[in-house]
Formats: sequence, structure tokens, C-alpha cells
Amino acid sequence: MSGAITSVLTAPGRLVFNVVDMSRQAPFVDAAVSIDPVDTANNFISYYAYGQALALGIDLSIRARFPGKSLDDWMRQMWREHPDSNKPYVLEDLEHTLATATGSKEFAADIFRRHIYGKEPMDYEALLAHAGFLLEPRTGANRVWTGVQFGTWSDQGMALSTPTLRGSPMYDAGLDRGDRIVEWDGRSPKTQAELDAILARHKPGDKIHLRAETRSGRKEVDIVLAEAPGFQITLYELAGRQLTPEMAQFREAWLSSKAVHPLPKLSRYCPVCKRALPFEYDNCPYDGAALRITPAKPGEDEPTADQPGAPAGGRGGRGGRGGGGL
Repeated sequence: MSGAITSVLTAPGRLVFNVVDMSRQAPFVDAAVSIDPVDTANNFISYYAYGQALALGIDLSIRARFPGKSLDDWMRQMWREHPDSNKPYVLEDLEHTLATATGSKEFAADIFRRHIYGKEPMDYEALLAHAGFLLEPRTGANRVWTGVQFGTWSDQGMALSTPTLRGSPMYDAGLDRGDRIVEWDGRSPKTQAELDAILARHKPGDKIHLRAETRSGRKEVDIVLAEAPGFQITLYELAGRQLTPEMAQFREAWLSSKAVHPLPKLSRYCPVCKRALPFEYDNCPYDGAALRITPAKPGEDEPTADQPGAPAGGRGGRGGRGGGGL
């Protein structure tokens, strides 16, 4: 979930397209190959990650505002109103079923206006707090970030093989795909490992000098290293925060098993002697008949020797003693 939230909150594409438009790009990112350079890094977020984060936010929103209800109720309502491909649905139907499931047209309209048709991210920090989870910037060593996704290394330095991310240090310095960086702070690394060693000596906020060969000629720029974007989700208990009883109850309702507990006792039934037997049995230990899932209905014929479920050697009386029984 941290990865999905990070994708939505930090990717530049969220400022360009909403989640509906992201899904419309499927033919261009899933299978099709473009012969022209594309800038998906700056205008696209995977609709899988976007949908995952959106489902998380809507589920928590429903649970917080309508106790006892959840995303499951919305999905069940969709199945009731659109059970098969002969009754297709559109976006308006999704909004309608959300309103039906929650009993609030205002809530459904707000979700769709801001987060489906609009590009506003959900307030994940506040939503996760209901369950005693803290959303915070990801921490760790070597967190400096330049905005370069991939580069091709050679003796001449690193050629930027993908677009630099909008808002990143490289992007703000005017460097982009096709440019080759030949010097980093007076050093000339030839591999990614050598560059990582250089960057490891710095921290976010440090300024370093770059020399690059660009399409317009040689260029020397300073970039300010940033902190790598990203978020992590931490339990309140592990973050030194107080978990209130209300948070614990919310979390239990959200994440606990929905299975019936204790589980009902399951039985199988003998069609010959009519006994109920433990579910682990496949055949009746008294007459050898194959057990069935449901008991015989009143007046239902019992199987004969040539029917499935009849004991070997004919009926031979109750208990299977005929035909060589015990």
C-alpha cells in the first residue's frame, strides 16, 4: 500500500490526468510500442497502482463515515445491479451504486468530483490514522535523489535514457533524455556504482556541479540534491504514537478475518444408513456407501447396487454385512 500511495502522491502525472484518463492510456502502455519518444514518466501513473490507492482511500472513507459499511458493500451493489456482461455499466452507474451502498448521494458525488473526475489525492494520512497507522516520508540511508530514472553508461559518462521527472533536480537544471553527463562534482564516474559512491558523500540539500554534453552543446549547471520521494506506513505502536481504543476497534473491524467463528460443524451423510458422519470421511464406515454433502430428502429413493453410492456387494442389509461384509 505504501508503494501505491507513493505512486499517486509523488508521480508528476497526477497533475496531468485523472484516474479515468490514466485507464484510457492502457493501449499505449500495456502492449503497444511507440516509434516516437514518449514522456509517460511525467504524465502517467499505472492504473493498477492508482486503483489500489483509490480503493484503499474510499474503503477507509466509507468505514469512517458509515460505521458497519465498507468498499465490499459498494462492490456487492455493483454485482446486484450489473451481474453480467449483458448489462454493462458506465461511470455514472458506479457513482449511483456508491450512493446506494452508503445511503448518501452527497458522499458519492464528492468522491467522484474530487478523486475520480478530479485529480485531488485522498487524505491518506488522516484516513490511515483512523486505524492507528502513520503515513510518513520514507526513511533510510543514501536518500539523495537527482530525478534520473535510467542511464546508459560508457567511458564518456552517463547518457540519460529516459525523461527526467518534472520537479526533480535534473529537470529543474534543464537536463533531459539524450543529454550525457560527463562530470559530477569534478569526478567522472563510468558506472552506476561509482556514481552511487559519489552521491553517498552528500545529503539532501547539498549542491553539486555537473558538466554535460547536450543537444545544444556543452553545459555546466549546479543542481541541488533532493530527498528521494516516498512514503511508508507504520503502526502507531511502532512509531511511538498512542493507539486509542477507537483506533484499535476500527483496525480490528478493517483487517480481521471475516470468516464465521467458530466455524460451523460440517458433516457428510450416508444415503444408505442415513447417518451424519465427520466431513473427513469419504465412505460410510458402516456400509461402505459413498457419502454425500446433503442429507436425503423425505421420500428420496436410496441407491441400489448399480447406482453411485451403493455399497459393494449389494445392499445386504443395514451395516453392509451381506455380500461378504464384516
